[in-house]
Amino acid sequence: MSFTLQELASTSDGELVGDPKLKITGAASLAEATSGEISFFANRKYIGLLRKTRASAVFVPPDFGEPLTAAQVRVSNPTKAFEQVVLNLHRNQSLLRRSSSQRNCRSAFASENVYQSSPMRSSKTVPKSVMTQLLALEVTLT
Repeated sequence: MSFTLQELASTSDGELVGDPKLKITGAASLAEATSGEISFFANRKYIGLLRKTRASAVFVPPDFGEPLTAAQVRVSNPTKAFEQVVLNLHRNQSLLRRSSSQRNCRSAFASENVYQSSPMRSSKTVPKSVMTQLLALEVTLT
């Protein structure tokens, strides 16, 4: 399953900068994202990764003004918007790219006492780098 960038912008109440028909088939961290995937940028300390990302699209804050080759979805909370995409993709046959650095999503959330009511099944996994970035930003935002 895939989503168009327009669908993602609409469901996240975001402003789209880029091709609305662009197909998004997965989600990954800025460092690991490839063509067809979406990532997020919510912390200036990751600007170097943002400039180098190969993601097709990135969730960014509404006031983001730096030029990017990737399409942008400007949202009030890029972390939350990315999380929702991860959850939607995860529910739809785990379209996230598999790697040896994966860990159990439910365990990752529970170990940080975050999203303990997550609907994830214990057999599903999310790449460790994505979870690390989400959890680090979640701690920063709370």
